[in-house]
Amino acid sequence: MIACKLIKEVAKAHKMNVLGIANREDNIQSIRVCQKLGARYIHTVYLPEENDMREDGRNYNNIWRWYID
Repeated sequence: MIACKLIKEVAKAHKMNVLGIANREDNIQSIRVCQKLGARYIHTVYLPEENDMREDGRNYNNIWRWYID
């Protein structure tokens, strides 16, 4: 959560009010962090075969939208 607080301050300094977050669909801890932040779950996407993130066995990512207040 400390990193998220830092990111939030950087985003505010750059006049950003929305951030996108992607995490593994099976990463429960990361999902809980998104929920604690108040981020909104958008959907789960299938990663194309040529995507570099598939090298570690990942097939799907959750997409979240975090509204910075």
